[in-house]
Amino acid sequence: MKFGICLIGLLVVAFGVSEGLAQVPQEKWERSKKPLLTNFNNMYNPCVVEVGGEYRFRMWFFGWANDHTNQKFPGCDAIYHARSKDLKKWEVSCGDGSWDDTMNPELWVPVIHASERWYEAWHTGDPTVVLKDGIFYMAYSATSKHFSARDGYPSTMVQCLMGATSEDGIQWEKSAAPILIRKGDKPDPDPQPGRIGDFHRPSLHWEDGKWRLWFDYWHPDRGVCMGYAENDSEFLMKDAFQIQHDLNQPLLDNWPNPNVVRIDGVYHSFADPAGYPIEEGESHWKSRQLCEAISDDGIKWKRLDFIDPDRGIDACQVPEAFVTTQDGKRWLYLFYATQIGYRKKDGSYHYQYDQIRAMKRELVREMRTFRDITGKHRIKALPQAMDHENVRLLKEDGDLVTMPLTSLSRTDQVYLKKLDLPGMQKEAGGKSALEFRLFTDSTGQHKTEAKFIKLTDGKILLLKRDGSTASLPMDRLSKDDQQYVLDQLEKE
Repeated sequence: MKFGICLIGLLVVAFGVSEGLAQVPQEKWERSKKPLLTNFNNMYNPCVVEVGGEYRFRMWFFGWANDHTNQKFPGCDAIYHARSKDLKKWEVSCGDGSWDDTMNPELWVPVIHASERWYEAWHTGDPTVVLKDGIFYMAYSATSKHFSARDGYPSTMVQCLMGATSEDGIQWEKSAAPILIRKGDKPDPDPQPGRIGDFHRPSLHWEDGKWRLWFDYWHPDRGVCMGYAENDSEFLMKDAFQIQHDLNQPLLDNWPNPNVVRIDGVYHSFADPAGYPIEEGESHWKSRQLCEAISDDGIKWKRLDFIDPDRGIDACQVPEAFVTTQDGKRWLYLFYATQIGYRKKDGSYHYQYDQIRAMKRELVREMRTFRDITGKHRIKALPQAMDHENVRLLKEDGDLVTMPLTSLSRTDQVYLKKLDLPGMQKEAGGKSALEFRLFTDSTGQHKTEAKFIKLTDGKILLLKRDGSTASLPMDRLSKDDQQYVLDQLEKE
C-alpha cells in the first residue's frame, strides 16, 4: 500500500494531524468473502495477538456461541479463544485442551464469563489483549444485571472495565475490582440525569513504561464517545487507571467500539460510528460502518472516511486492528464482524453478527532524505533495521549502509525511533555487502535483480532494488541460484 497509511504517517509526523491528511482509497483494502469464524449465534470483537511458534496467532472474541445468551454458562456474553497458523484457518478452544476446527460452536467453551460480583454479573466481552514479558494482559467490558429504566442509565445497567492476566491465554486471573468504573455506581442506582459514564470497549497498549487505555463511554449530549486513561502502576490494581481528560471533552464523539493501533509512531483508531449514507426507511444499523481516525499522540484525532461494507453485507462493525509481517511484507489487518441485516429476506433487520472476517492493506514505507548531524551531507534511503546504536538504510542505488544513530540529525533520530523497525540481527555471510544478482526461477522464464537476505524454513528472502522484498521456496530457484545461496550460508 504505497499511498495510504505510510504517506499519512509521514505527513502526521511532519505536520501534525490537522494538516496534510490524505484519505485511504477503498481499493487499498484487500478483502476476502471467506469468513474466519462462523456458524455461531452472535459473536464479534476479534482481538488478535502474534505469539510465535507453530500457532503463531491467537484470537479472543466474544458473544453467544451456540445459543442465545450462552445458556450453559453464567451471565450472558462470554469471551472465547482461538488459534491459527496463518490468519486464515482458525481453531477454537473447547476447554479440555482440545481445539475445534469444524466451526461447531456446541464444542466451544469460554475462557472468561460472568461471575456473582454485581459489576460483572451479566455481560463480559470486548477483549483487548497485550502480550508483555511472557504474560497476557487483558482488559474487557463487564456489566451489572439489567434494572428498570431510569435517567442517566440508557442501557439499564452499569458498565465498567475489568482486567485479567494469564500465562497461556486460557486460564485467567481477574482483577479484584473494576480497573475503570464511574465513581458512585452501584447495583441498583438512583436516577442521575446528565450522568456521564458506562465505560466500555477498551483498547489496551503498553507503551513507554505505562499502560495506555482507550475506551468508549456515554455522554448525554454527545452520545457514545472515546475516552483515554493511563496506568503507571500495577495492571490489576484498583484505581490505578486514571482518566486523562475532562469527559465533557471527549477525544472523539460518535465513536463507538474504538480500537487503537500504533504504526510507525502514528496512532490509528477504527470504530463503527453512525453517519454512513443509507436509503430512506432502512435500519439505522446500516448507517454504522467501519471508519478510521488518525493521531500523532493518541489524544488529538482527525477522522478519515468511512470504509465501505463488504459487497452483499449490510454492515461491518466492531473492528480490531493488527499489524504483522508475512512473506516479507508488512500488513495492517482489520478484523470485524458482519451483521445479518436484511439477508434473511423476511422484511426485518437482524442485528446479530454471523461472521468474523478480515481485510488488509499493505504498509510500505517511502524513501526519505536523511541528513547528518552537521547538516552538510544527505542520503536518500529507506530504513531497514535499527537497534539502540545503529540503523541500516537501503540507498536509492540498492546498497545497504549501516551507520550510528548519533551521526544523523536530531530530527532524523526522532523519526527513526518512532518507526516499528526490526532489530539489527547479524546477517549470514555479511550479506549487507553482497552485490545485487539476477535471480532466475526453476523454469528459466522469470528473473529478478535482488540481494539474498536469509533462508528460513526452506524459503529465501530477497531484497529487490525498489526496496521491496520477495519470499519464495528455495526449490523455485534455478540450480545455479540455489548453489549461490548455499555458498553464502557456508560463509557464516
